[in-house]
Amino acid sequence: MEELSRECLMETLDVFSGLKRIGGSEDEHRACGYLIKKLQEWGIPCRVYECDGYVSTPIEASVTVEGMDQTFEALPRSFSAHCPDGVTAPLFYDVHAHDQLKPRQEQDWYAGARGCIVIGDNFYEDYVQKLRGYGVKGLIHLWTSEEPVLHYETVSPVWGTAEPENGKTILIFRWWA
Repeated sequence: MEELSRECLMETLDVFSGLKRIGGSEDEHRACGYLIKKLQEWGIPCRVYECDGYVSTPIEASVTVEGMDQTFEALPRSFSAHCPDGVTAPLFYDVHAHDQLKPRQEQDWYAGARGCIVIGDNFYEDYVQKLRGYGVKGLIHLWTSEEPVLHYETVSPVWGTAEPENGKTILIFRWWA
């Protein structure tokens, strides 16, 4: 296993960084093929299994603000609804996106978000669930890191196949519609 070096890992990261490895895509198959080739080169027995899966793959999204001649690139969250006609609503900037408010303060604050599209920098799935509970119409999640890439996220706390005990939380995509 001397071949497993820093250089090998960096080569793999370099290959993977140029691929969008979304389930079922050509790039996913390229990534798998690359790994299989490497494992075979190292003499490690391997096998590829394919199975049907229920996934939510974000395809495209954008944000346009009325009155502006600019459209911003975006990524829809996994398990969010398909909205071919878009979603239009007043905006609500959530200055308390990361704060632990007392229950009454939280209810009062988010009452103003009902029916709005919230702009916030909290990416946690429980935040999305909380917004859903307060009747917001959508979320524009601001990614505040210096990275020049868009990040994939989900509206559900379930990554992968739902189990009977958490399956109901995967159905929250309906609230974005």
